[in-house]
Amino acid sequence: MEPLFASKTTNNETMFYHQVLASKKKEPVKKRNMPAFLQDIRFSDILMGAVAFGVFFMTMTGMETAEKAAQSLLVAIVFVFVMKQMNRRKRQTVDSDSTETADRRQAQMLLENSCREGEVCDVRFDEECFQVKYPGIVTEYQYEGVSWIKETSEFYMIFWNQSMVIPVEKAGFYRGRPEQFHGFLEKKCQKTIEKVMKPA
Repeated sequence: MEPLFASKTTNNETMFYHQVLASKKKEPVKKRNMPAFLQDIRFSDILMGAVAFGVFFMTMTGMETAEKAAQSLLVAIVFVFVMKQMNRRKRQTVDSDSTETADRRQAQMLLENSCREGEVCDVRFDEECFQVKYPGIVTEYQYEGVSWIKETSEFYMIFWNQSMVIPVEKAGFYRGRPEQFHGFLEKKCQKTIEKVMKPA
């Protein structure tokens, strides 16, 4: 009997990288003790703001002292907040780069430990169950046993449990319409598929 949907997935670093992304738990939002407008401001920025205040105060002529002070203070505040935005962008870029490097390293280790580099996994979905076929091995799973499902840009990751993941490559479908698979899988497993965005 022909399956309703079927996809072939190659065990490679890309597949394991997407598995790493899908395996991550959402981090709770951490509350910071300092007010939001002070976050990402460094002491060096405040020091440079003070220097900017002094420079503008000394170079402005033809104004009352109070007016010079107010104008210089405004310039210093703008300077500090520009530096704050630059600090935030720089930190986000560094965090994103280091996170992706760590994820790629973990994916490489998972691939090496799997001893299945280059092997093709054939996943077939019927009305009652789905099968995972490796050369010489066929395993059958019931939809109600699925713990959760996540979707990355290139894969559906079906989590049987925390340590066992069944990858389904979107580009690997050779049976059934890929655009209909999402709804089919949610209905059969009675689970909402969580989309996973790749870090920017």
